[in-house]
Amino acid sequence: MTQSKEVEASGDVDRMNAMKARLLLDGSLAGEGRVAGPARDLFLEMNGIALRSPPFGSDIDIQPFFHRLADVAVPTLVVWGDLDFPHVQERSRHVAATIPGAEGREMPDVAHLPSLERPAEITALIGEFVARRIEPAG
Repeated sequence: MTQSKEVEASGDVDRMNAMKARLLLDGSLAGEGRVAGPARDLFLEMNGIALRSPPFGSDIDIQPFFHRLADVAVPTLVVWGDLDFPHVQERSRHVAATIPGAEGREMPDVAHLPSLERPAEITALIGEFVARRIEPAG
C-alpha cells in the first residue's frame, strides 16, 4: 500500500490534510514545506473544511471528455505550475493545445495552486487575458 493510500485509509484528517498540502501546495516535484506562512495556513484551513465535510457527488475521470475539447468556443486560459504532478502538466498542455485559440501558461516554481501561491500574478495574468479580448467601446 502506498503511503498516500495508507494515510487515506487511516481516516486521520490532519494527516490527510498535511499530505494534501505536501502534494498540492508544495508540489510533487518540490520539497516539503516549500510554501509556508499565510498561504499554507489558508490551504490547511480550507482543505481541512473540505476533508471534514460529508462526501458529495462522485469523482469523474475527465479524460473521456477530452475528445470534446475542440468544441470549446470561448476564450480559454490554462495555467499550470512546473512543480505540479507531471500528469497534470501533461493534461494542461493538452487542453491548451486542443481548445481552439486557447492560451497556455506554465508558471515556474509553482505547484497545483498557482492562484493561492501567487494571487497577484494570477490576477494580472487573467486581467491581461480578458483585456486582450474586450473590444473597445464605440
